[in-house]
Amino acid sequence: SDKTVYKILDILEEKEVKGTFFVRGNGPASNPMLLRAIDKKGHAIGNHTYLHKVTTTLSPMVLQVEIIKCHQTLTGILGKRPTLYFRPPTMETNLQSEKAIIGTGIKYIIRGEELSTHDYERSAKEVISYVMKNVTNGGIITMHMSDNSCCRKALPELIDKLQKEGYKIADLRDYLK
Repeated sequence: SDKTVYKILDILEEKEVKGTFFVRGNGPASNPMLLRAIDKKGHAIGNHTYLHKVTTTLSPMVLQVEIIKCHQTLTGILGKRPTLYFRPPTMETNLQSEKAIIGTGIKYIIRGEELSTHDYERSAKEVISYVMKNVTNGGIITMHMSDNSCCRKALPELIDKLQKEGYKIADLRDYLK
């Protein structure tokens, strides 16, 4: 919702941190201003399918339709192409789905499995503790911008702790040049 996403954007701006937002196409289709706000704040935007269906459960053709429909939606709302990064729902892929994904023109399939925070089922304190115990240089921390996630509660303290430990927080464009 607006409340959650704008709060996350405010936190990132206050902390002078950029992130990568993997967006389902059906969300911005119904609320395009949120996508524009993410872009306006300078964050990277990637593809997360149109309806958030697990890639390994779809035929290659249906998977490609999901990715292309999401890409077209994001492009239409932004007036420009988003980054060609794809994060599979639940991070599941197999060889067949990976070939289908690459066949759409996606350049990078992104996974952050080792640091999927499960912030939609954990408390902010649990998320912070988990990340701080498991973070590695170059690691990807996966958080969610859904209303049932504790992301907006955990994020300020998590950013402070990571930076205090010497970690640089950046969006994927800084790493995948």
